[in-house]
Amino acid sequence: MFFSQNPFITSAEVYNDEDFFDREHVLHAVDKFIKRRNDYNFLIFGQRRIGKTSTLKRIHKIYNSAPNIVLYYNLQGDAETTLPVLLSKIKTLINSNIQTNYEETDEINENEFLNNFLPELKQNLIQKQLILLFDEFDVLGERENITALKQTYSFHKFVDFIPNIIEKIKEKDVPLKLIFAIGRNYKDLDNERFGQVTKFGQQVEVTFFSKQIVFELLNQKKNGISFTTEAKEKLWQLSGGQPYFTQCLASYSYETAEDDEVNFITEDIVENSFLPTVKRYSSGVLWIWDTLIAVDKIILFLIAELTDNKIIVNNFSIKNIAEKKQLLPATKKLDETLTRLVNIKFLQEINTGQYVFKSDFFRKWVNTQINLHDLQKYFSNFDTEIKNLLTNARFYFNEEQNYTEALKYYQQILKFDSSNSDAQFYAAKCYVLKPFKKPEDYIKAFNLFLKSFNPSETNRNDFIKDFLVDFYKKNDEETIKNTQISDFFKQISSQHEFESSVFNSNFNLSFLKNLPDKKPNFEWDYKNNLQIKYKTNHQNSKVLLNQIILLIKDDFTLNNLVWNEGMITEKDNTFAEVLVLKNSNEIFLRVFGQNKKNILLLIDSKINTILNSLPNYFFEKLIPCNCIICSEAKNPNFYDFSDLKRRISKGKETVECKISYDDVNVRTLLQNYSEFI
Repeated sequence: MFFSQNPFITSAEVYNDEDFFDREHVLHAVDKFIKRRNDYNFLIFGQRRIGKTSTLKRIHKIYNSAPNIVLYYNLQGDAETTLPVLLSKIKTLINSNIQTNYEETDEINENEFLNNFLPELKQNLIQKQLILLFDEFDVLGERENITALKQTYSFHKFVDFIPNIIEKIKEKDVPLKLIFAIGRNYKDLDNERFGQVTKFGQQVEVTFFSKQIVFELLNQKKNGISFTTEAKEKLWQLSGGQPYFTQCLASYSYETAEDDEVNFITEDIVENSFLPTVKRYSSGVLWIWDTLIAVDKIILFLIAELTDNKIIVNNFSIKNIAEKKQLLPATKKLDETLTRLVNIKFLQEINTGQYVFKSDFFRKWVNTQINLHDLQKYFSNFDTEIKNLLTNARFYFNEEQNYTEALKYYQQILKFDSSNSDAQFYAAKCYVLKPFKKPEDYIKAFNLFLKSFNPSETNRNDFIKDFLVDFYKKNDEETIKNTQISDFFKQISSQHEFESSVFNSNFNLSFLKNLPDKKPNFEWDYKNNLQIKYKTNHQNSKVLLNQIILLIKDDFTLNNLVWNEGMITEKDNTFAEVLVLKNSNEIFLRVFGQNKKNILLLIDSKINTILNSLPNYFFEKLIPCNCIICSEAKNPNFYDFSDLKRRISKGKETVECKISYDDVNVRTLLQNYSEFI
């Protein structure tokens, strides 16, 4: 028998007219987009292996004629290129098809692309319209595959850069339109970074074939071989209209008919071809499977097994089998997972709360190609998913200090694992640090801090204490009981720390609760001051200041010279200023007046009491320089006590001032501070 070319395509995009089926709704929408004057971008989305690339190639073939110039660009290899390099590649593609005078370079920065290249492009598009087709656009969203986050920008910057291009196209009236295809990672389709693109333009989904289209596709006849009506019906039932599954099963059935030298592909041939087809094209289906997050894979595996055992698939049966296989955590947000799988066309809900696979081909693939060992591996990927999200969250938190964006990733982590203490703490911190806070943000932060509390996390607890003091001062008693805040502070503090805090009802709480932000007017005499600076590992500035105030208020006159970062006190015709600057690990103490040495000793002893009472804390005392410049300076140079003592022990009599560069006598420096060592 003569072997003809198999009419069913399984390994490449469709380009020839006779091979292209359906997608009329997509092409119709694209046609209107291309003809509309004030439309600039268009989004095509859908699963992998569903025909997005074939659709883009079809658009290229149909519309790449005057007055349109259509250029296709696959972003597959550009996740780890910098944005200037990516923009240069796009410019090179355009230059190779449109003669411009723009110089070829390996890189082009954003400003140059927008303000030089695009206006010049307009000059070369007289009575023409350029249409750029970007395939695999969402590869730029795969942040988890990027290792050098700070240096590698195109993977997230290009997505954010698209609105700038669109605005420039509008401003300069450049005849340029952009069409994007996404779906390589279907989990990203609802992500806000793609919303930055879609909010400006139209979008359309490439989805499954209808039964009519499947029958039309199977009507292709080569060498006298054709499908019977029953065979078409069976193939439609097994593939569910998924284009790739339909082509694979049709192709294998066609080969079987050729081998058997028969002219009709019967229902039995399709049935017998089913399992061998699933095995042959397993790697292609795996490419689709890999778009799913771990929890989706687990739930689909469980549903495939339930279906194979002819058990009705609903919430109860899924949770029951998950418990037996020790996979119950995967069902934590089961309703949400099932809704997502229906929306992305892997499942369909046949009755309320009852589910089946959209494609029996895919179900059989899961049944035969994914085993329990693989499932356990996917389950372990929960940790991988969380690590990937943590990487992204830390990038925004630490590198860009974009706490609003970082918060989104921490919230996603908590959807996977609501007890993740890292995500709880940093999500709470994002609520505290992000701009435009709402009253409810303090509540959310408080609850998350409460959940994330770990006695051993000393540095974290410092931040929480600081937050609790701030929350207490701003708190409306109708919103949350003060006792909750107080109890939490007591839980994470030493006894002395609590007793000296705003939460101790024995002290004047209303006074501390309403400290002004602005420093009161006071004319300080900077001559003949005695000063000490305390350098600590303590970041909880508000708590420290409150403790100092409460500890010395009975011995000194405050005269309302108190604010959020410090106080000025008076005793025995001597004034003392204590500064605990926000977000600083330093305490400044200085005095002037008739009895300055005794007052300095008194306040120093109280600060020592506070700092020594804190567990896991250390501090270093520093004293000021007494050179000509520093002796009357507001901010003199300071020296470590310990360093000065070591100099004396080593016979080194001088130390250089970092301000005047004078050599200063060490013994003279220590003369007024010997009692503080």
